[in-house]
Amino acid sequence: DYYWQLANDFKGKLVETLEASKYGRPYTPFEVFIRALYERFRDALSFAEGREAVVELARFQEQGLREALLLLERHWGVMVADAVGLGKTFIALRIMEHYLIARRRKGFVPKGLVICPAQPRDSMWKPELDQYGIPATIVSQELVGQEDFDWRQYQNYDLVVVDESHNFRTPGANRYRNLLRLIAS
Repeated sequence: DYYWQLANDFKGKLVETLEASKYGRPYTPFEVFIRALYERFRDALSFAEGREAVVELARFQEQGLREALLLLERHWGVMVADAVGLGKTFIALRIMEHYLIARRRKGFVPKGLVICPAQPRDSMWKPELDQYGIPATIVSQELVGQEDFDWRQYQNYDLVVVDESHNFRTPGANRYRNLLRLIAS
């Protein structure tokens, strides 16, 4: 309240300054809306500037990727959930490309870990990682579910991707406990 009493009326001067500037023209509601969207999502639009991605995504997947990367940066974790066949695996590959390849620098090579069911380990994950040159260790969910699973062996990874994560929804199961130990470390 104190500062309001000290303030002078500036509206006339502000309107005069704006009209004299390049911003003095009238804007359509569409232009205002687009500018507001740009300001809101500016960070999401610039995550991959200056480099070409190897893993190609459809336009709708690119949007999901941008959101996933923002959430991953903000919360140190993200869950990509979508209907079957919409390319969650390719979004995961692109996230891995972003973190494991694009973030390499002298003296630091990030390490990636993929935890997936045994069947897609050899038929899908290994060939895709090899094709795109994404360095990652692949561990089956069945191995993670073993009572004697040595989770400490996998605790120093910079990025962990869990495929078919619904298989980890039972808190009392070895699979759940071992994954929790691994990612909490």
